[in-house]
Amino acid sequence: MSRRVLVTGCSGFLGHYLAQFLVEEGHQVFGTYHRNRLALEGVQVILCDLTSRSSVEQAVKKSRPDLIFHLGGQTNIPTSWKDFEGTFQVNVFGTYYLLEAVRESETPSRVVIAGSSSEYGPVHDGVLLDENAPFKPTNPYALSKVSVDHLARAYFKTFGLPVVRVIPFYVIGPRKEPDAPSDFAKAIAGYRRGKIDRLRVGNLNSVRDVIDVRDAVRALWLIGERGEPGTAYNLCTGKEITLQGILQKMLKLSRADLQVVVDPAKLRVGDETRVVGNSERLKQLGWKPTFSIDETLKSILDYWMDKA
Repeated sequence: MSRRVLVTGCSGFLGHYLAQFLVEEGHQVFGTYHRNRLALEGVQVILCDLTSRSSVEQAVKKSRPDLIFHLGGQTNIPTSWKDFEGTFQVNVFGTYYLLEAVRESETPSRVVIAGSSSEYGPVHDGVLLDENAPFKPTNPYALSKVSVDHLARAYFKTFGLPVVRVIPFYVIGPRKEPDAPSDFAKAIAGYRRGKIDRLRVGNLNSVRDVIDVRDAVRALWLIGERGEPGTAYNLCTGKEITLQGILQKMLKLSRADLQVVVDPAKLRVGDETRVVGNSERLKQLGWKPTFSIDETLKSILDYWMDKA
């Protein structure tokens, strides 16, 4: 059945892929953008500033959605240290304005609110985070997403809004910036063209739970359709890999003999050393990943090789 779907942050990485998926599935898709207008056939775009209550209200009124995926916001950790206030304004107040607009509408939409695995903070070796793990944010971005999570819970418990929370882990794929695999791929493309001979990196020992963006959007749709309101779902695979492992795979796939140099300027304040999740609750909805890590990394390499 065709649905009216609103995707906030539709011009962003995950929002763009989700909108494309929804269009291909035959849904009527509305997407909000702020600075970068979306160029995707089949999506009705709406200019929306998440820091403006009236702007958010108009986006909901114009789209009259059955289902909302709230992906818009400030998602960069270094930026959150530089602009704490702005990060909270767009992430926390933007979510508040959206939930209020939905609450005041005649037929409240089902809402999927995106959090972040950064909410969990650093994790010890061998631990798979499930949705009951305590939040231990170590940066302003993560702290803003914890606030968003609590807002979503409050609107479900207090007003009965059909709000479902999703906690994405490390979603990667072509077009994502800024992002370590994309940085690696761009450097490899530059090396292939004789432009550079070395790659400057930060901490390659960080451990991540990696999800292909194409698998991620299928998971989001299942959560939107089948997820239980008031419940949180980790969007992850339960498998771990270091950034060093990702880089080595990309160098092997590309056969690039690129010199790797650790650059202190690229070390990130408050970086989580290991973030790996338990995906059993998501799998109970019928989801499982279909792309291998090598397939995902090859698609990123191919994209940046074509762009270089």
